[in-house]
Amino acid sequence: MGQQDGSLAEIRRAQELDPLALVIKVDIGIRHYFARRYDQAIDEYRSVSELDSDPSFTSYWLWMAYEQKGEYDKALAEFRKLLPVSFVADGAAKLKGNLGREGYCAVMQDQLTRIQKLSARGILSSMDIAAVYTLLGEKDQAFKWLENAYRERTSRLPCIKIDPRFDPLRSDPRFQDLLRRMNLAW
Repeated sequence: MGQQDGSLAEIRRAQELDPLALVIKVDIGIRHYFARRYDQAIDEYRSVSELDSDPSFTSYWLWMAYEQKGEYDKALAEFRKLLPVSFVADGAAKLKGNLGREGYCAVMQDQLTRIQKLSARGILSSMDIAAVYTLLGEKDQAFKWLENAYRERTSRLPCIKIDPRFDPLRSDPRFQDLLRRMNLAW
């Protein structure tokens, strides 16, 4: 509902009750991410990744935080960790380098087919594909994939209301319509 400080206070209370739960630390990072406090989010995710052997647990959120922060090389490094080994081997040359926004967008454009395959495997969602299209400025495609996410009842779809990846779509009537259909418009 966009009440970031209140949600952070609640998750901090959960952390007091269970200070060793890594999922709570990740959720604290998520609250910072949605509040656009990317450095704090990254710090939380990094502290979890040092303790957890499964990189995908935090790589997904690190990918998004680094992307929003404009640290595209780091975003790409985290994105790579989400890919199955065969995907990385196929596109390894395209997934490295010293990138600015333009280079990062070119890599993500090139990776769209792979990203769609990851969606089919359940690694990423239609919502994530919509976010990539939003990054690329392809609003019609972004809305197509948001509609897919809506039909699929993607569990994280309500987060679009506060997810910074979708800021470029907020003024579009289609975005407001989607929020209305999810009972999130106000």
